[in-house]
Amino acid sequence: MEVDVSNALAKPNEIEAITALAAKSFARVLKVEQREGPRGSLRRYRFESLDHALNAAPEDLSWSILGELEDSEPGSFAALWEQTKQFARDELESGQRATAVACGQDSPLNRARFLVLREKYIDEWQPRNVLERQLIDAICQAQTIREHWMTLATERVVTECMVERFTVELHGKRREHIIDGTESAREAREEAERWDRVFLRSIRALRDLRRYTAVIVNNQGGQVNVATHQSRQTNVVKKVKKKEG
Repeated sequence: MEVDVSNALAKPNEIEAITALAAKSFARVLKVEQREGPRGSLRRYRFESLDHALNAAPEDLSWSILGELEDSEPGSFAALWEQTKQFARDELESGQRATAVACGQDSPLNRARFLVLREKYIDEWQPRNVLERQLIDAICQAQTIREHWMTLATERVVTECMVERFTVELHGKRREHIIDGTESAREAREEAERWDRVFLRSIRALRDLRRYTAVIVNNQGGQVNVATHQSRQTNVVKKVKKKEG
């Protein structure tokens, strides 16, 4: 697998700093192995070659692995680092990074729900830059987490009602304090309300960013339209001198 490392090599300061971290981590692993012998956990993701590491999941790479491969195959660190950054770029653009924060390793259905919601917001708002796209991710995260807590609140109330009904059927009367679902349901509702406020703040931030960002349109005929507010527009007209006969 070929990896273009020209961009990585064009940033020597970054490479030097990250290589130092990898070297220190690799040195710590070597010290532990020399003192206590190889551990299973340390050897779990031991790669025999650069090609092997390039085909591995980025989550399986560590600083010690990068340092070890650079020690055995000089130049491998730049290739692996550039590939890892490309994975991070793809993860950011596709929404998988935002999804992982809101959903974790949850079911495929919940991850799909988040991505579909994100697609709807992107289609509606048509983000013009990375900041607007990040605000859309924040909106989707807040909405997803709010729904999670609302679901928990509902489930806890339903569970309490089911237990209470079973108790009445079994004993003929309601027994106090058999289950304390009221407090846990209240806590879940409070969390849902808190995330609802985060959701609304994120929407306002996106709206205000869109509203107060200047848009400059250069029309033909020497007129430039500068819009800084939805209801305000300034027209700048450049006078063009006519050429004398």
